[in-house]
Amino acid sequence: MLKTNAVQFRGIENWVKEILSAQLIEKDQSVCELYSRGSDIGKWQRCGCAHYYVVEPNEDFKNEAVKKWTEKKKPFKSAKFLCLNPCTSDFTRPIKDAVSDSMDKIFPFGGMACFGSNIERSFSSEESAKTFFSNCASITKPGGYFFGYMLDSSVAWTRAQKLLSQMSEQAQSQQSKITVKGELYQLVLDRNFENYTLSVDGEKDFQSGVLIKFPVLSRIAKEYGFDVISLANWHEFFEDFKNVYWEQLEGYQVKGVVSAKEMELVGLMAIFILQRKNK
Repeated sequence: MLKTNAVQFRGIENWVKEILSAQLIEKDQSVCELYSRGSDIGKWQRCGCAHYYVVEPNEDFKNEAVKKWTEKKKPFKSAKFLCLNPCTSDFTRPIKDAVSDSMDKIFPFGGMACFGSNIERSFSSEESAKTFFSNCASITKPGGYFFGYMLDSSVAWTRAQKLLSQMSEQAQSQQSKITVKGELYQLVLDRNFENYTLSVDGEKDFQSGVLIKFPVLSRIAKEYGFDVISLANWHEFFEDFKNVYWEQLEGYQVKGVVSAKEMELVGLMAIFILQRKNK
């Protein structure tokens, strides 16, 4: 289990994944999870997923997903784990080959997911992001959803600007990086607001990624055949659904009032929900 001092934040993270999966994946659908170590296999079981595919470019992470699937006694009617990079042009054919034995039931996938802010791994450049979305479109059925979450770049920018406004012009010019601190986190941004590192109190690992601007994500997604259903901050998502899914919240140890310091961290994240256009 992850050691953290932000227990409610991590509980809400798991709750967000649970609710997105339950809302957007129909029973007996096929799901492809991108950049996954298999940590959410239980959530896919609970939402009724029948066919589970993992696409992960790191061989060790892919093997970790296989191990977790095996430990759960190999659920789903079918499951395959592919070591592929979603940002390369030769992406689609290996997936079609992997599902060729039951193509009509599985492919294109009924849903696509990218959790853990991992969509940011595909935005190292606009060319990379376009290849990524072209690939996602080619393996998602019309009407199917592509969803996940990422750092909310607009909130990060706002908090950084607030910090900079408290400095003199000379002090601002001397800053190669901008460090925003909360009681439970430290967010380090480069001056171009392109990359970040997020550290959470009490956790060994940190999160690094590319700041994805909502207009850029929307533009590229639409270019490759996705409608933007929702781009929403976790705080908004939490307020909208906490009373409907309170039992699931309690299941993730989020009970009573969430502290202000935890909500400050929650407010750094945002969900995205895209839907493949019907042809």
